[in-house]
Amino acid sequence: MNMLQATEYIIQAWEETTPATIRNCWHHTKILSTNADFFDDAQETDNSMFEELAETLNALHLPNQMGVNEFLTVPDENVVYEVPEEDRLIAELADAFREEETNNSDEDDDAIEPIIISASMALRSLENVKLFLFQQVNTAKHIKSVCILE
Repeated sequence: MNMLQATEYIIQAWEETTPATIRNCWHHTKILSTNADFFDDAQETDNSMFEELAETLNALHLPNQMGVNEFLTVPDENVVYEVPEEDRLIAELADAFREEETNNSDEDDDAIEPIIISASMALRSLENVKLFLFQQVNTAKHIKSVCILE
């Protein structure tokens, strides 16, 4: 097993893990409180952390100071690549192939042999696509589609 396969198994296992399973695991360890107040406490802890961050940012006395939510939110301009929805992706690919067909219809040159792609070359290309998707955000659905093709 290589690192990619291990990562794929981890992603699949995590996606199949329910919140109830995680809650039951914590309950079984008896580390955390078993009453329903635990979740309220977690929310209060989050609020106190936000307040503490706000106080820390205020203490810096920075010009043009931003709020905590703005500070913690990744702006859209930092997104490297956004994977389009499956339907839009298929439509874009179909349009690209149609454009290529219309551009090539003018140049009916029988002297150019079509490139024959072997199965191993196609699989390597599929692995490259999968590696690309692993490096992007919110692509689990697309990774599953690539795994189905394999």
